[in-house]
Amino acid sequence: MSLERIVEAMLQTAAKEGKFDGLPGRGCQLNLNDYFQLPEHLRIGFTILKNAHCVPQEVALMKEIEELQVDLAGCRPGKQKHAMERQIRERQLNLALFLERHQQKR
Repeated sequence: MSLERIVEAMLQTAAKEGKFDGLPGRGCQLNLNDYFQLPEHLRIGFTILKNAHCVPQEVALMKEIEELQVDLAGCRPGKQKHAMERQIRERQLNLALFLERHQQKR
């Protein structure tokens, strides 16, 4: 049996078992226009970074702020809540400084 047929059989078995049901974008059409508008030499690099879950520093800070805000919403009043609010303010300041430095470099 060829490798292609083995892989195809494995994919069909996994699909029947529902292993692909919870994947993001299931049932949606792929929009590859943006991807193919990028120059070819950049596509592979961006694809590798995306698959490795590497994001720009500002995106990581935004995500961290969002996660802290979600945690803060479920937090009881007290020292822990004040500490979380301080962390959020620090991250927001870091983000603002980063974006300002980036803007000045342009």
